[in-house]
Amino acid sequence: FPVTTPIEHFPSISLMLVGLIGLALTPKRINLKNLARKIETFHFKYVCRKNNIKHTVSQGVLNNLINSSSKIAYFPLHLQPELTTSAIGGIFQDQLLAIETLRSLLNDDWVILVKENPKQGYFQRGDLFFNRLSRISGVYWVDRYYPSEKILEKATLTAVISGTAGWEAIKGGGKCIVFGQAWYSSMPGCLKYYDGITNSELINFLSSKHTFLQVKNAFGLLSKRAGTGVVDPEYKTLVDGYTPESNATYRDWE
Repeated sequence: FPVTTPIEHFPSISLMLVGLIGLALTPKRINLKNLARKIETFHFKYVCRKNNIKHTVSQGVLNNLINSSSKIAYFPLHLQPELTTSAIGGIFQDQLLAIETLRSLLNDDWVILVKENPKQGYFQRGDLFFNRLSRISGVYWVDRYYPSEKILEKATLTAVISGTAGWEAIKGGGKCIVFGQAWYSSMPGCLKYYDGITNSELINFLSSKHTFLQVKNAFGLLSKRAGTGVVDPEYKTLVDGYTPESNATYRDWE
């Protein structure tokens, strides 16, 4: 039988402690439900932190991979829950499914660098997530604070659900594959994933050439289809003289 440490029994120990406290104190003196929630949250945070430390590739190994591997696929994880995955990601709101699908499209000589979103907490980052991740061959878990720019510069392919990292790859002269719905998915340098896509199709896409001028022109065409306005209140400080009324009534096509 496997040897376990006391910390591995944390959930059962925490429940036992809550029960003992309940016997000693009346509900009027302590909110047992809130206490249980706090203990549970602490446990989830601990599991997430433990797994991040356990699976993060060392700086030396990462630098060696980036500098010596000719076929690097970069998958920066999206914040969850968020619009980029939960609403417009479709089945790929399960980001591990996207990574598993990407692995099936690539030959064994590819490495996949998966980087956690710096803002991500313990949500959907339990033991099951990391156990599943560890079963995908050729995948390396990158420290969340490692600069994405350094990986994007070396990556042959950037894979996203619908995040801005795909756009950053395209405008930097790279290639990206989109598993969800991204505004830039029709632009040069971007391949939209669909059920039935083949490895040869992906290889042909990667060997194709495009210029920055083509990207610029495609962006210009997309920009003409977009309206003018602020869609997120957090960005209103970037617009001089912003008011909700002017934002709601402005018509740039009139």
